[in-house]
Amino acid sequence: MHGVTIKVNETSGVGGFVQPGDHVDVLMTQTERGEANSSRRPYTKTLIKNIRVLAADQQFQRKTDAQPPKTVTLEVVEDDAKRLTLAGAIGQLSLTLNRGDSGVDTGRVVDSRDLVAASDQEASDAAPVTIFRSAKREEYRVPAPQ
Repeated sequence: MHGVTIKVNETSGVGGFVQPGDHVDVLMTQTERGEANSSRRPYTKTLIKNIRVLAADQQFQRKTDAQPPKTVTLEVVEDDAKRLTLAGAIGQLSLTLNRGDSGVDTGRVVDSRDLVAASDQEASDAAPVTIFRSAKREEYRVPAPQ
């Protein structure tokens, strides 16, 4: 096993909740590389799941009054250390807290089309409501109760 340190900030480091001993998943966000004229979409993918945090900054023990760290050291195998180093150079790394569930990583990449699809789905689930004020007609979409 190897220890590899990545830079984090208050957002990418889960608001400072990540502490030594926790398990995290590492996500990478970047924009597709492509021709200048083509539409380049940002996307996010899971790089590594359920890895142990060895240290937050240079602290290797949990603290109740911990400040959000600037770096996090993760325990990984050699290939994952290489993957994290490369990913940090070409994209933005983020952590998500993991309760020790290795789960099944489908390898699914999420991109901007998924955000639009979710918005379209919400709109289609919304019921139309029409309001008449004098001669003016306004239509709103109200989500159906669940």
